[in-house]
Amino acid sequence: MIDPAAFAFEHLFHLFQADESAGLREWQGQFDHALNNRPEQAAQLLRLVKATPLSPLGQAIVCNDEARWLAQHGEWAAAERSYRKALTLFEALDHRDGVRGAVGNLGLTYSERGLWEQAESYHRRALALSHESGDESGVAAALNNLSIAQREQGRWEEAARQVRIVLD
Repeated sequence: MIDPAAFAFEHLFHLFQADESAGLREWQGQFDHALNNRPEQAAQLLRLVKATPLSPLGQAIVCNDEARWLAQHGEWAAAERSYRKALTLFEALDHRDGVRGAVGNLGLTYSERGLWEQAESYHRRALALSHESGDESGVAAALNNLSIAQREQGRWEEAARQVRIVLD
């Protein structure tokens, strides 16, 4: 029987060799599908792609995806490490969308762990980055996440203020 992950990866490997940016786009689609529908295949794809030489951008994207897989499986400390590595790579590349995503994901990781002060700090940074880039949905998400962190710290008025901004 043909292993679907190995078959998919063989296709990806050849695509990466020919055109890494096309390979990364294909990777994102296959990984997202596997993560949402076949987590065991997503884990296998991660193992295979991590053994492939990639550019710093490819490494950052794969680190971010690995963190998503870890978070989905409740491995929050490991997810944090992978998101931090992705953030470092994205920052070195001045890849603003990647930085914004990794910062927001770190905030959510801290929220899941009940580390509300750290979560708030990252949500504030995600909010600033979203404002800077004009990403309205990112602004709304960051405000929502910020309000949850503030509420969990007993700062109800500040949390309510964030929610009102989202609703306006």
